Amino acid sequence: MTAATTAADRVRDQQVLTILQRSVCLTLDCHYLGNNRKVDLDEFVNVAAPDREEPDAGTAIDESAFSVTMRLIDPAILRPVLRVLGRVKS
Repeated sequence: MTAATTAADRVRDQQVLTILQRSVCLTLDCHYLGNNRKVDLDEFVNVAAPDREEPDAGTAIDESAFSVTMRLIDPAILRPVLRVLGRVKS
């Protein structure tokens, strides 16, 4: 019986090697494609009022009360790209 078991083990080992030789490993690293970026308030003030001097303590912008973001791409244009990314992830 040991000869039959050994032959079966050899066949099984050969099948495992065949499967491993035909296998492909694919690693996919996906990140969200962002469309909004935060704007630095100091740069925003310099663009909005270029002739303005350096702000003093009384006219400084409170960053907790005011924030600015810019949209990079029109969402209607970006939507098909996000759909493709969603299909790839699934």
